Order: sequence, then C-alpha cells, then structure tokens
Amino acid sequence: MLGLIQEIKAKTDIPLLFTIRAVHEGGEKITLQEEEKVALICDVCEKTDVDIVDYETSNEEKYVKQIRKASKENKKLFILSYHNFDETPSNEEIVERAKQAEALDGDIAKFAVMPNSKEDVFRLLEVTKTIDDILDVPVVTMSMGDIGGLSRIVGWAYGSIITFGVGVELSAPGQIPVKKLREAIQLTQELVPSWE
Repeated sequence: MLGLIQEIKAKTDIPLLFTIRAVHEGGEKITLQEEEKVALICDVCEKTDVDIVDYETSNEEKYVKQIRKASKENKKLFILSYHNFDETPSNEEIVERAKQAEALDGDIAKFAVMPNSKEDVFRLLEVTKTIDDILDVPVVTMSMGDIGGLSRIVGWAYGSIITFGVGVELSAPGQIPVKKLREAIQLTQELVPSWE
C-alpha cells in the first residue's frame, strides 16, 4: 500500500489525502482492528509523501492523539472529521463538534452530513460561516445526496476550503463529477468575485 501511495504521488501535483473511513461513519467494513488502522495511518504519515490524513473525532481520543503526533512530526495536515449519513445535526451540535476538532489539535475541521430537506442544506451553509468565524482552524463542510450538491458548489462562499467531487466512482452520495464541479465553482466565483 505504501508503495502505491508513492506511485500515485509521483504522478500528480494534486495534494493527496489518505483516510480509512470508520464503519460507524459510512466506511466499508475491513479486517483491520482500530489499533491496526491507526498504525497504518501513522505509517502513511512517516513513510509516504501523502499531504493530508483524515480521522474521525468520534474515535477514541488516544487514537486521535497518536495520529496527531505522527502527522505533526511528519508535516502532514490532519483533518478531524465527522460524517452523518442519516441527518444534518442541529447547528449547536455541529458547532460543538467543530470546537472539539480544534481542541484535539486538528489542522482542519470537516463535516459531511445528510440533508433531509433543502432547509438542511441552507442551514449547513449558515453554520459553516459561523464555524469559520469562531474557529482558528479552517473548516470543510458539505451536504450529501442530490439536494446537497449546492453546498459543494457554493460552500467556498461560506468559508469551506475544500470540496469533494467524483473522479471514477462515488465515495459518498451526491458527489458531482470533478470537471463539472470545477466549472461550476469557477463560474460562481467569476459571477460573484466579491465573495472570494
């Protein structure tokens, strides 16, 4: 696996993010125990040129701290993330989870949540602005599913620094093909340049 990461990194200038998404936050079931996952993520930090590693705030704090140590020592950005494939939690819960990500020394706080209405999408955009204003670390947010696509296109205007599109195969519901996503973001930035 480490060799494959190096091969990929050698072929692109695009920052490379590594994660093993937890089953309880939408990941696929794998044979590795949590200690083995953490050891692998630490190995990726130490032995590859990956740029960013992502781990969930819902995991045990000792594991978060172990990965934080490895990422910091090896100059990798550390995303502390939260995923909810059922709903968009309350604004208060999202803000508290954002504060937790910062308190655990994450470089970036990330939220991917499922909207059950258009109002949930608008609410996530609003809370993104709130989090961006109160945190000292950058934030990444997105609503999943078809109705969440808007958040992937205009999230930047509310403070979200990264979005996720699909290259070949979806990794989350509602992802937009990268080429179309890039075009849509560029168009909105051209039409409303004062938001940048």
